Amino acid sequence: LTHGIVEKLSPTSIVISELPVGAWTNSYKLHLIKMREEGAIQSFSENHTTTSVSFTISVTDLQLEQIMKKGMLKTFHLQTSLLITNMNLFDEKWRVQKFNSFEEIADVVEVDLEYITKLSKTL
Repeated sequence: LTHGIVEKLSPTSIVISELPVGAWTNSYKLHLIKMREEGAIQSFSENHTTTSVSFTISVTDLQLEQIMKKGMLKTFHLQTSLLITNMNLFDEKWRVQKFNSFEEIADVVEVDLEYITKLSKTL
């Protein structure tokens, strides 16, 4: 489960400073436009840089009350699930291998750490 970062700045403003994995700024802007048209938020402005996302959202007291009641992550659709059906990594012999669980990956990582530790002692 991944989520963005959202926080209340004041009784009438909310800032979204990070989107969840897989969410794109332009698509998210369309979501905020829809929320504005539906009356869920008053307005929003964009304050992005080349390396960060930043939406400042203006709300009324009633809108803020409804947002807080539902939860900010849920209201603003800032939570996504990552699929774990395609976990392909290099195994300990540097071959691409499909893994079925995080536990299997952890086993390989332990082997890699042991290998790296041995290798670093020989240098």
